[in-house]
Amino acid sequence: MKKILFAIVASAMCAWFAGCQTARPAADIRPRFHEGASADVVLHFHRWDTIYMLRPDTRQGGFLPFFTRDGVKVELADRQPVRDLAVVILGYNFSPEIEAGLVRDWTQFLSAEKFKRVVLVRAGWGHEIDGLLIIRDSAIAAADDKGRPTAEKLAALAPAAGANVADSSGR
Repeated sequence: MKKILFAIVASAMCAWFAGCQTARPAADIRPRFHEGASADVVLHFHRWDTIYMLRPDTRQGGFLPFFTRDGVKVELADRQPVRDLAVVILGYNFSPEIEAGLVRDWTQFLSAEKFKRVVLVRAGWGHEIDGLLIIRDSAIAAADDKGRPTAEKLAALAPAAGANVADSSGR
C-alpha cells in the first residue's frame, strides 16, 4: 500500500512540475534604442502638462521641474541645444490610438523645432534610455517614405555618434 501511495504522490508531483513549466519566450527582436549618448534632448512625457526635460539638465534646486508643451518650446529656445536628435520617453498607460496621436504630435512638434531626428521610446524601469524599445524613429520612417529616393532621405539625416560614414562596414 505504501508503494502505491508513494507512486501516486510521485506521479502527481511530476505532473504538477511538468504542468507548471512554461515555454521559454521567443527572443524579443523589436528594435531597441542604443544612442543615448548622442541625444541632444531627452523628454519624459507623462501628460501634456507634465513633461520632464532630462537633457539638457533643467534641475532647479536638485529637482526636475514640470513643463507643458509650450514650456518645452520656451526652454528649447532659451537653451539652444544642438538639434540633431531628440528622444521622447512614453509610458505604458496609453491606448494604441492615443499613443499613435502622441507619436504624431511629438514628431510634428519636434520637427517644427528643427530637430533632424525624433525617436520615441517606451519607458523602462531605470533612468537609462539605451536599450529601451523604439516606438517610432523618424530616421526609419523617412527611409520607409515612398515620396523621395532612399539615398536622398538618408543623406538628410545626421549620422549616428561614432559612425564612420566613409567606411560604413565599421572597420
